[in-house]
Formats: sequence, structure tokens, C-alpha cells
Amino acid sequence: MKLLVLLIISILLLVNGRALDDIDKRVINGETLTDLREVPSAVRITTYKGQRGWTCGGTLIDDDWVLTAAHCLENMRTIYIQAGSAKTSKNPRDQPF
Repeated sequence: MKLLVLLIISILLLVNGRALDDIDKRVINGETLTDLREVPSAVRITTYKGQRGWTCGGTLIDDDWVLTAAHCLENMRTIYIQAGSAKTSKNPRDQPF
């Protein structure tokens, strides 16, 4: 019995500890996305309430309209939208839209 438990724990540790290939892959419509510029309508929304910040995603649905989840903007004082770039600044305030 102890041997069986030891074997199961060893297998679980091996499976859990394996390296994940390309963990940063993004999949859209079932296809792997190699370049974020392939999705020009995707935007990054960073919101602030005081010093705390949150990041959400959004979609451009017109030249000056972004669709996102309502909870992303609820009670937020400052909102930054970054579009057209696959690179994100550590401080989104550096690149306001």
C-alpha cells in the first residue's frame, strides 16, 4: 500500500513538474497567434483607483469606441487604453492613448 501511494505521488510530481512549451502562446478562434498585430482590434485597458491598478482587455468596435466588461471600469478614476502595440510598458501611463 505504501509503495502504491509513493508511486502515485511520484507520478503526480513528475507530471506537475514538467516544462510547459511556449506558455505565452495565444489562441484566437482555435488558431495560434504568432503576432499580436494580426489582431489590430485588441486593446489593453489599464485602470486606476488611487494607487491600485488593474488590467483588462477590450476590442475596438469603432474609431473611438472600445468594448470591454463593465466591471473593468466600475468606480475607476483613471483609464489608459493601449492599442496597436504588442509591447506593454511596465507603466501604462507612459503610453496613454
